[in-house]
Amino acid sequence: MSTLAATPFNLPDETVLEYFPLDRLQSPILHGAAAYWLRLRGSRRFPSREDLNPARFSSALRHMALVRVMGDGAEFEYRIVGDSLAGAFSVPLQNSRLGEIATKAPSTVTVIGGVYRRCVQSGEPLALSGTTGRNASTAMFTHFEAVVLPLGVAEPVVDHLLTFMICQPPRP
Repeated sequence: MSTLAATPFNLPDETVLEYFPLDRLQSPILHGAAAYWLRLRGSRRFPSREDLNPARFSSALRHMALVRVMGDGAEFEYRIVGDSLAGAFSVPLQNSRLGEIATKAPSTVTVIGGVYRRCVQSGEPLALSGTTGRNASTAMFTHFEAVVLPLGVAEPVVDHLLTFMICQPPRP
């Protein structure tokens, strides 16, 4: 993840994403969350939501969101949102659906929805980093690193996503 300051003058027009393997996560918090998910998964494709024990990743809870997958990825609903993640956007996430958020943050929802759908369709965990573009006016950060982890009771159906994101706020 870049540690360079980004100002409105050197931000890209569109948000830029880079996907990479889980073992390249830079944040110790995200690395720990991914390692916990891998242990829970065991020999399965992914663990279920019921397998989660929040006490096992308590240091990451403020950076976490539990997202319910609806209609095979046609819609997503934020069920639990940590305070750091909630404060990273100027629109409320808790108990909101992406479709509802889209009226206030269409570009942000396009990016997030695309990442979520990619995870649901592949059934694989995603690690990514990026720089928010000028189009993401509701994002209160410039750079981020994130991990999106699929959850489900009956493979290959992903019914929830466990997401974690570390954001770098803009510097004055």
